[in-house]
Amino acid sequence: MEKFTVGQIIFLFLRQEHQVVPAQIVEEVVHRKLNTQETKYFVRLSTDAKSKSFQLDVDKEKVFVSLNDAREFMMNNARKAIDEICDDTMAAMKQFETVVQTRERSLEQEKEESPVEMIPTYVDSSVQKIRLPNGEIVNVRSN
Repeated sequence: MEKFTVGQIIFLFLRQEHQVVPAQIVEEVVHRKLNTQETKYFVRLSTDAKSKSFQLDVDKEKVFVSLNDAREFMMNNARKAIDEICDDTMAAMKQFETVVQTRERSLEQEKEESPVEMIPTYVDSSVQKIRLPNGEIVNVRSN
């Protein structure tokens, strides 16, 4: 467990609220027994005289000794969350790969199966209308 000094300012990451708040160590209580020593710290979140102190639970609370450490922690958490979102998106996108491949195959089959269709024209014998595999009709002039 990290040691703090009375009067030291620390920063607490509040998981529920997703915010960082400054706190001051206002009391250190050391319990010594024959073979063990236990240290408890009490903090307060405001300099207001009515502000009550509470015991710091370093197992539950994420405690930082500098604001830069808290910033780094939050940036890493944000980066991890963004990476997870992108990974989930990539995994979800794979379902479309088979749809695209199937669509491309069916378009290729349509091109192979549908021959060019000659459409009779009666106005000008030098111009022929042809229906392409994609359904488009074009005029072809022969000399």
